[in-house]
Amino acid sequence: RYAIEQQYNIGPRTWVPDLFIEVGFPHETIVAVLQNMWYNNIAPFTEHRKRVLAEHIVYVLERWYESCKSRNEILFAGEENCEGVVELIGALEEGGLDGEARERGMELKRKILRTLR
Repeated sequence: RYAIEQQYNIGPRTWVPDLFIEVGFPHETIVAVLQNMWYNNIAPFTEHRKRVLAEHIVYVLERWYESCKSRNEILFAGEENCEGVVELIGALEEGGLDGEARERGMELKRKILRTLR
């Protein structure tokens, strides 16, 4: 709430997920919390502000992907999670993800699907 009401457009838009990643929260935990907020319309992230959550989810998924690749780990901790990530990105696209975040989400989805083949 603080980020959207007090810090909106001050500093990088991704400072909240960056903070949680930096202090060591697992990517999957951050995604799960953001996803829950997105699906449940938790205030103040309703209507047009849901887009902020969707953008943060894509951002954290990108960081998780990069972390897996750089550490030579199994992508998203397994094939089932990869499929879940692809479904989540699809839901975000249908739910109003637009602009650059939509392009980044689509690119990430393509990379995951290539890996699964």
